[in-house]
Amino acid sequence: MSNAKSAGSAGGGSGRSCLLYGCLTLVVLMIAVAVGAFFAGRYAMNRVAAFVEQYTETAPMTMAAAEMSTEDYEGLEGRLKTFQEGLKEGKRVEPLVLTGRELNALIARKPELEAWRDRLHVDFEGSQVKGQVSLPLDELAKFPGLSRLAGRFLNGTAILNVKLEQGRLDVRVDSLEVKGQALPDEVLSQLRLHNLAQDLEKNQALSETLGQLSSIKVADGEATIKAAGSE
Repeated sequence: MSNAKSAGSAGGGSGRSCLLYGCLTLVVLMIAVAVGAFFAGRYAMNRVAAFVEQYTETAPMTMAAAEMSTEDYEGLEGRLKTFQEGLKEGKRVEPLVLTGRELNALIARKPELEAWRDRLHVDFEGSQVKGQVSLPLDELAKFPGLSRLAGRFLNGTAILNVKLEQGRLDVRVDSLEVKGQALPDEVLSQLRLHNLAQDLEKNQALSETLGQLSSIKVADGEATIKAAGSE
C-alpha cells in the first residue's frame, strides 16, 4: 500500500521526529480502511455500489493552505528539536505545546510527510481533534468487492477524542462526515467501539517514544505533550 508505506516510514525510522502527526496520519488511514472493510463485509455488491456513489468522489478535496512565516517555523522546529533531544537523553523537558496551525505547517514542510501534503488538515477544537482528509482509495479498491473504489476519493471530516494513558495512545471517533454527509449510525457505532491507534504499538519507534511520555492532552485548542518525569 503506497500511502501506508509513506505514512509508516514517517512514523517508523524517524518516529521520534514524527510523533504526533505521524500518529494522526496513520489513524486517518485506519478510519478509511475500517469504513471500507465494514461495507465489504456487511453488504452485497449493490450496496457497495451505493456506498461508492453516496460517499466518495472522483476528485480530491482542496485543503486550506498551511501558512507560517520562516521565522515562526524555525522557532517551531527549535521547540520540537529541544523536546526530541530531551526525550532521547532522558532529561526533564518542558511540555511541547502545538496548535493546529503549527501542526499543519509541519505536515506541509516535513519531507517525510510529503505523501500527506494536501491530503490532511488538522485543527484542535476545544478538547477534540478535527481532521479533514482527502484520501485516494485505489488501494482499498483491491479489497474483495470494492473494485468500484478505484479512482475515487474519500473526502471528509472526522472529530476524534485523543488521550495517552500509561504509554498507550487511545483515539476514538466522535463523529465522521464524508462528502458532507454523516455516515450511517451502524458504521459510526462500530467505529466508536475501537481504539483506532491500537495497531501503532506494532511500530517499534513510535511505541518506544510513546512509552517516554506521561500524557498527550488536547484542551483549549492546543495539544500538550508531556514527557515522563516532567510532572
